[in-house]
Amino acid sequence: MKVKLNDIRDDGLSVELAATTEECAKLLNSTELTLHPPLGGVAEITKTSDGVLILGTLRARVSLQCSRCLVSFDLDIDGSFTLFSPLGAAKRVEGAKDGEDYFEIREESFDLSPLVAEQIALELPIKPLCKDDCKGLCLKCGIDLNKDRCDCHSEPKIDPRLAKLKDFKVKTK
Repeated sequence: MKVKLNDIRDDGLSVELAATTEECAKLLNSTELTLHPPLGGVAEITKTSDGVLILGTLRARVSLQCSRCLVSFDLDIDGSFTLFSPLGAAKRVEGAKDGEDYFEIREESFDLSPLVAEQIALELPIKPLCKDDCKGLCLKCGIDLNKDRCDCHSEPKIDPRLAKLKDFKVKTK
């Protein structure tokens, strides 16, 4: 997804964000998640007096592993992003605008692929869950508590040093 600066007209440039299966595999070089085609979205690229502004939307499907029960599941990503690249090193601070992330253009063209990969990574949850009420795995026997029940927690084990506190009662007036 290469873009040449000379191709950006005064009214801007609209770039369709799309990737094949092979491109999706290269885009996110990760063993923890898989990006499924079709990757979709649009990037509206505009030259400003300070630099290059990209307003984009992104749609993707990613396979993740639940952090509680370790089951693989698919997550649909639907997000938007704003990126800015100041033209010239002196304008880096002057071109600052609220809510924009920065990228650097070092040549007469730039590749959108790493920027798209970064936006996908930013849309991923910190703690991926297959469902909001996922019960996870039993800490003792390892059984998936979403599918089966176990008897490991039926009788709580009390630390013998704290057993005396079980009989402790607070008297209220």
